[in-house]
Amino acid sequence: MNHLQDKVVVITGASSGIGAVSAKALAAHGATIVAAARGQEDLDPLVADINKAGGTAAARLTDVTDAADMQALADFTVATGWADKVTDPAGRRAAQELNSIAISAQSVADAVVYALDQPAGVTVNDLIISPTRQNW
Repeated sequence: MNHLQDKVVVITGASSGIGAVSAKALAAHGATIVAAARGQEDLDPLVADINKAGGTAAARLTDVTDAADMQALADFTVATGWADKVTDPAGRRAAQELNSIAISAQSVADAVVYALDQPAGVTVNDLIISPTRQNW
């Protein structure tokens, strides 16, 4: 059985580039995709392509620099089941200084404590996509 079958994978930056390719590849191997990005006009065709090919995907409009958007993405993902894997290829040119993004010290502490309490996970570097081997 495919190790991605029935797993939920959250992908930020899913509307283009590495994020879109990852979403299609993981869906083709049985993963349910939660595709998140800032542009709904790019997410909708991606999700439609995945679903048309027999996969399962949902789009979530998300700006990774907005704490409320990230909370909404987490809430949606939990309602979907749970995230078995998360990839974060989202890229964004900083329109503001990083230190001006409002994230509370408590939110950072909560995230660190949660991360330290988890077993070893999967990083993006563990995923190798080879278009030539997959006949893309």
